[in-house]
Amino acid sequence: MTKTTLTILLGFLLMFAAGAVVGMVQSKAVFGPPPPHDRSWLAEQLQLTNAQKQQIQQIWADSMPRNREQAMEQRHALQKQRNDAIRTLLTPAQLAQFEKIEQQYETASSDLQKERGKAVQEAIAKTKLILNDEQRAKYEEILKRHDGEHAGWDNAHHPSTFPG
Repeated sequence: MTKTTLTILLGFLLMFAAGAVVGMVQSKAVFGPPPPHDRSWLAEQLQLTNAQKQQIQQIWADSMPRNREQAMEQRHALQKQRNDAIRTLLTPAQLAQFEKIEQQYETASSDLQKERGKAVQEAIAKTKLILNDEQRAKYEEILKRHDGEHAGWDNAHHPSTFPG
């Protein structure tokens, strides 16, 4: 494989990663955080009855993966399959460069996840400070329920302040 081919391949991978990051950022900017369960933007806009809200909530609950940990494992398996296929195309020198890039990505991704997790925990702590005793007790219960429902799930993707 020539240096030009490697440059194009690495450029493609970087553009793909950048596009994914931009897409996630834009998605959050456009849609914002999900509303709490007792107040839904959609329910307000459509003026849904309580029965309709419950039915829609069940529809969406049924459409989500039952086991998020399994879904994450499947995603990681696909990523591994893709990376293994790319590795077969590379010379030993290119493979060494690719492995270095992969390691840098894994380190940066882990650091980012830790930062986001810390930010979520700080937001939870700040939220608790503005609640009265009754609200705080209810919030604690919501957090416990949320953590139980999302065991193994990256809480930075789904902040505990918006359980669901």
